[in-house]
Amino acid sequence: MPTSIRSVCDRAGLRSDPALAAIPWQGAAISTRELEPGAAFIALAGRHTHGIEHVEAARAAGASAVLVGADADIDLVHAAGRVLPLARHAGGSWELMAALGRAWRRTALTTVVGITGSTGKTSARDILAAQLRPHGSVVASRGNDNNEIGVPLTLLNAPAGTDVVICEMGMRGLGQIDYLCRIAEPTVGIVLNAGPVHLELLGSVERIVQAKAEIIAGTDPDGIAISPIAQPELDAAAQRHPAEHWHFAGGATVGAGVAVPRPGSLVAARVDGADLTGELHTADPDGSEVEESFRLPGAGLHHATNVAAAAAASRAIERRWLGTQSWQLASGLGSATLTEGRGNRVGLPAGGLVLDGSYNANPMSMRAALDELAAIDASGRRIAVLGAMAELGPDAPRFHAEVGDHAARIGVDVLVAVGASPEVSAMVEAFRDACGRDVLEVADPEALIEAAPGWLQPGDLVLVKASNGVGLGGVAGQLVQLEAVR
Repeated sequence: MPTSIRSVCDRAGLRSDPALAAIPWQGAAISTRELEPGAAFIALAGRHTHGIEHVEAARAAGASAVLVGADADIDLVHAAGRVLPLARHAGGSWELMAALGRAWRRTALTTVVGITGSTGKTSARDILAAQLRPHGSVVASRGNDNNEIGVPLTLLNAPAGTDVVICEMGMRGLGQIDYLCRIAEPTVGIVLNAGPVHLELLGSVERIVQAKAEIIAGTDPDGIAISPIAQPELDAAAQRHPAEHWHFAGGATVGAGVAVPRPGSLVAARVDGADLTGELHTADPDGSEVEESFRLPGAGLHHATNVAAAAAASRAIERRWLGTQSWQLASGLGSATLTEGRGNRVGLPAGGLVLDGSYNANPMSMRAALDELAAIDASGRRIAVLGAMAELGPDAPRFHAEVGDHAARIGVDVLVAVGASPEVSAMVEAFRDACGRDVLEVADPEALIEAAPGWLQPGDLVLVKASNGVGLGGVAGQLVQLEAVR
């Protein structure tokens, strides 16, 4: 018998309309535009309006119920209860989401993966989902649903009995990942890396390590933690450790000099055309080892560690929870689709290539992307279209200068700097000081595209990367269109 909305609400501590006992749980939405017929509408406090004001639109969209917290106007709550069956929580919107997400996780889900890191979270999530889907039902976070609202939504929209739910977890301060773990209660906790991201909020890399290590401590005591062998400080920073701890490593030359973690995985990778290819080696606690070749379409070398981390998680899930025979971890990678803007490779009609890292940037990912640009075997010019990196605190000019210097030293032929700020100026100055090669400075993405006929030549290799606020999303597609009509 399907789980009713009322039983979920009871477990979450909501006071609910008795009519909800006859209505099955069929997921939830916080926006009437995304609401599927039969789903519950969760009315949250917004910046300008409260969701409780949109109950009529929710009913028109097919909502089965409205769930609300104590931060809504009580008169509007009473009015909403006359439109749809209603349940109410004594806390505010965040408390409501946490209670519902935790309740559904405990009611209907068994294997939950939490994944975090300073870089690579979304790509590793996509890769892990691709590895698992040939072998079971998988639900993964959508888009950027990785916070106090997004993680509960991911759980709430996983059908009962889903084999694996993958929750991406973002971090903007100490305690946030711990909070998300208390909702999702992950059976597998993955930390990809920790580096200088959100320094403006946390103040030091040491505190970032501490914050990221919360996912190790927040993993179920009988579960499995997965962390990079290259950053043992993450293991040391964790306040608690689950029953098993797996490690991973990945890169272009890692296979030659790094022993395979036991248990864990290692990837020795290379780029073949537009795809990432390589060898994957996993070792299990029982001493068994598996070697296989893999291909990840449209992915660069920096995804090698994401493949290794996902492989460790896949093998752990296979052994502990799915109860299947050993499978080929690479079998699902050929059909993997990586979220746009995370280092995807886009071919240009005139023979060039765009590395699209437009979604976000930090010192770690900038350096990795530039190294990938330098490693591509091609005769065309290497052009770096770079903008500012956000939330780096008082050392932001230094970090940008280091990026400019690194771009010069790895052989970037042209730097195209987008935006006017002291940080971008520091990057430009360092690039010029280090090599004296061409620099083009443009005010914004629109000016970048307008100037493209003057700086883009057939066969060019172009890296596009900056923090999301710079607005470089879509530039890769615009460059493709520009080349196509030349």
